[in-house]
Amino acid sequence: MKFSTTAFLVLLGALSTEAFTTPRSAASQRISTSLDITTLDEWQLLDNGSIVGSVRGHPTLSDGDIITTSPLSRPDTARSNNLVATLTGSQYKLGRPMS
Repeated sequence: MKFSTTAFLVLLGALSTEAFTTPRSAASQRISTSLDITTLDEWQLLDNGSIVGSVRGHPTLSDGDIITTSPLSRPDTARSNNLVATLTGSQYKLGRPMS
């Protein structure tokens, strides 16, 4: 039985586009623009470095849904109008904090 090189590679899954790409570090991942940044209003920084707040502008959640983020990579930067990032790579713009 004779296999072509292409058929052999397909069987191994080597023609997947991910097979030929170099893994990206967190620093080299796509930078979000203000058009696709989710905003958190009425937010509060939790003891574990996560933020709980009311979401606005999320691609799949309804405005006003309450979410808890993963821990922030830099919890010390949690201030109104700041852009924060989580350890998992999500980014949020912080709106008005909880009163």
